[in-house]
Amino acid sequence: MPPPAIKMAACLSAANPIMHRDWFGVRKIRLPYLNEMYKKIPMDKKVVVVDCKGKQAPLAVRYLRHMGYNDICMLKGGLISFEQQP
Repeated sequence: MPPPAIKMAACLSAANPIMHRDWFGVRKIRLPYLNEMYKKIPMDKKVVVVDCKGKQAPLAVRYLRHMGYNDICMLKGGLISFEQQP
């Protein structure tokens, strides 16, 4: 399950799908396929973009904002940083 803070969000993973656990409601779209797949991301929900190290998420956020997504943020530092928190 996703953390409660993003429970109602549409969560996009730019990370390699093998590198992290499955979370309910996470749409896994690798960065090279974002151009083809972004329309499957709902525009009426907050979008949280995550990746492994926080390097690809800024690119995905910038692209999605360009495509009209306004309520969007990213997990700073990626999943590695998040999972290292106590």
